[in-house]
Amino acid sequence: MATEMPDTREMSDQQLVDSFGEYKESIKQLEKQCDYLKTAIKARCPEGPLEGKIFRAIVTNKVQFRFDTAAVQEEMGMEWYDERKKKIEFKQVDLSRKE
Repeated sequence: MATEMPDTREMSDQQLVDSFGEYKESIKQLEKQCDYLKTAIKARCPEGPLEGKIFRAIVTNKVQFRFDTAAVQEEMGMEWYDERKKKIEFKQVDLSRKE
């Protein structure tokens, strides 16, 4: 499902921002729908595959390990914790709908 990217060189600032906002809102709605369908698949088939005409969904049990930040801070102390933090710099685009 290839989608051609819009040519942003010819867009005004207003068109660029509004297109970005429209895509973000569409993605948010699509993610809600995907989560809803994923929940239904897990309920219908707790383990194993579920077959569609085009796609196959396979439900598997997974395990992840994550650090308990609060526990590490408490056990090792904030100074130890702060000395080992990694600084990451990036640019972020914040978007809000105008009313």
